[in-house]
Amino acid sequence: MNAKKIISLFLLVVVFLQGCATSSLFLPYPSRAMTYRQALELQNTDKVLAQLDSLRSSRDKVLYLMERGRIAQINGDTAASIEDFQQAIEEWTKFEEKALLSASGTAFQGASLVSNDNAVPYRGEGYERVLVHQFQALNYLAQNDLQAALVEVRRANLEQRVALQDHEKEIARAENKAREKRVQLDPNQFRQYFRAMDETVGKVKSSFQNGYTFYVSGLIYEAAGQLNDAYIDYKKAHEIFPDNRFLQQDLLRLSKKLGMNQDYQTFKKRYGSQDNDLARDQGHLVILLENGFVPAKEEISIPIPTKQGVQAVSFPIYQQPWRQPQALYWTGEGQTVKSEPIVYINALAMKSLSEKIPALLIRQTLRVLAKKEMQNKANDNGNVALAIGTQLYNIVSERADLRSWLTLPNSAQIIRRPLSSGSHNFTLRVGSLQKQVNMEIRPGRINILRVISTGNRLVHQTYNL
Repeated sequence: MNAKKIISLFLLVVVFLQGCATSSLFLPYPSRAMTYRQALELQNTDKVLAQLDSLRSSRDKVLYLMERGRIAQINGDTAASIEDFQQAIEEWTKFEEKALLSASGTAFQGASLVSNDNAVPYRGEGYERVLVHQFQALNYLAQNDLQAALVEVRRANLEQRVALQDHEKEIARAENKAREKRVQLDPNQFRQYFRAMDETVGKVKSSFQNGYTFYVSGLIYEAAGQLNDAYIDYKKAHEIFPDNRFLQQDLLRLSKKLGMNQDYQTFKKRYGSQDNDLARDQGHLVILLENGFVPAKEEISIPIPTKQGVQAVSFPIYQQPWRQPQALYWTGEGQTVKSEPIVYINALAMKSLSEKIPALLIRQTLRVLAKKEMQNKANDNGNVALAIGTQLYNIVSERADLRSWLTLPNSAQIIRRPLSSGSHNFTLRVGSLQKQVNMEIRPGRINILRVISTGNRLVHQTYNL
């Protein structure tokens, strides 16, 4: 790379960065997103919603739209949430179509090579996209639009398959680039830097499969009378959380109803004969608990050996140790029932990062080498101002990409039980938080009580399918 190219590239990046005031290129995203969580806890979200609305045209618009859609949904503003989630979906779809049809992503990728990954517009992690579709399905249920909800759960299940394919393609691209640049890295030699995530990562098989999404899909399919599809998704959720007794009861009930005698006998032998089937004049109460907030990424420095010596690079990591999430205790009809986990979203987030570590290590190494080459050329050029400016830029721009959807819950849990039709008064308790709820149970129907814990309060929403 000659001096003219170095100068041109440096000026290109400087101009590019001028348009990144609302991105996370230099301001770590978690610093900004903590205000969104605080606003939810204080029930004072008008200011942050207005701020997020002003960022609809920023490079990280998908991230801001997801945050806004989640906040609006918790607030009960279903129409606004639908609009925000739909726009987020349209944005990441357009970005991918452009990447397939043209080289429009080249400028962003080139800028990221000499700055950091924050220069690339945020498109959402695979597990985040799945949850967008799931939350959108719940929005449509709030509007009593079962058909639109069915469309969204099908999209959610498709997104889980696409996420796996994208992960494999990303690894292949990184490996090809490493071979091209003759970069040899063994990810195992850096394991010590990521051990803080090991216990939590071990709670999931992959970041692409979400038991909560499968369970909500099963509920919606069952409400639509599509019992085979419901059974398939309950089985998928059960594969992820085989010890969840509510899922066990669902499989017993549906395998019996569908005449799947071999499955029924297998589940009966394993779990006993008790299912959650309805008696006459009963409806199903299903409680969905979304508890807390997903953790934020932090930045660490990792020394990476290169042909130009050991280079320190910034890298994202989750430092939070594993903690068993609090359960919800439902009290009604003289009984108390404890919820059981259906997804650990913190584990999905950490697993997603863990799966990207090999590709990230390669990309970070290529980035630091490109910056080093730019610095060397600037020094050789003899232009003191350019050399100093390049050095300062390299120092300031060495930032890890800490972006992620931070108003997501930390985990989700479920309760399912038959109840007599009519009006019921319940007590809900999560830790020290307690709430009284009155709910109408409709006979022969799935009656969903969604409970969202934002740390210092419980929000509830109801859907009668």
